[in-house]
Amino acid sequence: MWLIGRLYPDHKSIAEFRRMHRDAVTAAGAELVRFARGCGLIRGEWIAIDGSKFRAVASIDSVRERLALQRYLDRLEKADEEPQTNIDQSAVQAALEKLKQNPEPEAGFMLVRQQALPAYNIQTAVDTEHALIVTYAVVLDASDIRCLRPMAEAAKRALGVDSFQIVADAGYSNGEQVAHCEAAGMIPHVPVMRTVNNQGDGKLFGREDFRYEPDSDTYVCPGNKRLLRKSTNHKDRYTMYKASTGDCGHLFAEVTLYAGSETWLGPAPV
Repeated sequence: MWLIGRLYPDHKSIAEFRRMHRDAVTAAGAELVRFARGCGLIRGEWIAIDGSKFRAVASIDSVRERLALQRYLDRLEKADEEPQTNIDQSAVQAALEKLKQNPEPEAGFMLVRQQALPAYNIQTAVDTEHALIVTYAVVLDASDIRCLRPMAEAAKRALGVDSFQIVADAGYSNGEQVAHCEAAGMIPHVPVMRTVNNQGDGKLFGREDFRYEPDSDTYVCPGNKRLLRKSTNHKDRYTMYKASTGDCGHLFAEVTLYAGSETWLGPAPV
């Protein structure tokens, strides 16, 4: 550094280098992990998985414009299926050209420091012996709920071991992925996701306080009131049950079954 007068590349030069030599950089990282494991710096027994939001280079306005153009093209595609629809082809071509010129076509809005900003979800798997990163991934989904299995499998490939322990926070509470990891010898230690209760005194019921009745597909709360199935989200793999406002009044009771994990919500009966 002294000989070159503290000359060093800026972040844009580093990003361009990574883009041009993506495979080589990935291979160098894998070789470093193997070297660290051979030196005993990585034990491969306990792996911590977590995600962080990294701000994208794209501006808020450029991402909004890109999303608006995508919605515009989607509407035109639907309109094209209808008879007697006139579409301005020059406007369509202009929209397509703008999308091609966008420098970050994958950046989306994520919550960063309580603000919705263009960002990426960077997932890392870290060996707990010396806090060395074993593997990482750039995820476009703001939630961590679908990241446990792919990150565990990537860590297993990088470590070259048959089994290890995983620690992660409640954001990774996905029953289906937990079961897969356990079957593959990757034992996860993940707390059950619980919804924050901002009403009443903040007390939450536990799983044992609710009773499921399969004949009617309902849950019975500690106040002996029924919670009916309200919605099922197939993408995020959860089913929500809610009590009626007539039963709970200003209070509430809610159960969410999230891919095998449970969220139990409701103040103590009064």
